[in-house]
Amino acid sequence: MPGTKEIRTKIASIKSTQKITKAMEMVAASKMRKAQDRMRHSRPYAERIRRVIGHLRLANPDFKHPFAGARSQSGGLHHRQHRSRLVRRLER
Repeated sequence: MPGTKEIRTKIASIKSTQKITKAMEMVAASKMRKAQDRMRHSRPYAERIRRVIGHLRLANPDFKHPFAGARSQSGGLHHRQHRSRLVRRLER
């Protein structure tokens, strides 16, 4: 059976770990609060951008954006399109 000194040392170690854990939780909560505030403050801007893009889409319904498509399946396509546009621009 462990002696009283070993028990006291173990208790002190656990208390120290609890303090560190509590401090880490407080930091995480603070970061989460700041992120939520940034998100909340950017919401009006995002809504306005969506509205503007919606109006642009309605102004010319035949327009197809060159980067429109399935993101996960057309990354290489987008890269090639961008590169070919860049090459054409440099050739002018």
